[in-house]
Amino acid sequence: MRRLLLFLFFFAVAPPSLFAQGLKVPPGFEVVEFADGKLANDIHTMTVDPKGRIVVAGRGYVRILVDDDGAGRADRAIDFAAEPKDGAMGLLWEGDTLYVTGDGGLRRFTTKTGDRADGPSQLIRAMKTGGEHSSHAIRRGPDGWLYVLGGNNTSIDRTYADLPTSPIKEPTAGCVLRFDPDLKKCEIVAHGFRNPYGMDFNLDGELFTFDSDNERCVSLPW
Repeated sequence: MRRLLLFLFFFAVAPPSLFAQGLKVPPGFEVVEFADGKLANDIHTMTVDPKGRIVVAGRGYVRILVDDDGAGRADRAIDFAAEPKDGAMGLLWEGDTLYVTGDGGLRRFTTKTGDRADGPSQLIRAMKTGGEHSSHAIRRGPDGWLYVLGGNNTSIDRTYADLPTSPIKEPTAGCVLRFDPDLKKCEIVAHGFRNPYGMDFNLDGELFTFDSDNERCVSLPW
């Protein structure tokens, strides 16, 4: 049930009129409002921290939503950071590190307490952020490398193919970048996207994503 409820979190912060229209879910599942706009508004993306708490981001904030009594609804929000200013469109929390895509690149926060960032984020690699077709999701691959997804306005070019093993040397449009474990160099492992937003790995370790907003292809044979 947890996966479905997390997916529907985006609906849970929508206007009440959406609930009036009704959301259909399979038997045994339930839709609840976990948090409203008073705790977090205009959410771009979310993840889960090491304590199992929901973490959301929008323009000028990364915020932890806390369910104090375990009732399935957030009671309060903790302001983890007042950035990225343009709003993170990708989040990945690992241990004491939170990776974000925002404010001009792939960045990371560190935290000793788990509730607040130790200081400003550190830029790992510059790339375009903050737009609908710019850099988006971040995932850790089963190979231990860090993957970053970008749309066709991220401006990924040949300079991102740092490693000779990069399968793509001359990228076109949106791409998937794969950073080595020390995050110093990367490969381009997929390209040709317009506006992919999310990605993940299946149980066999295969990467999959989806493209969106390709209005120019509507009604064409493919």
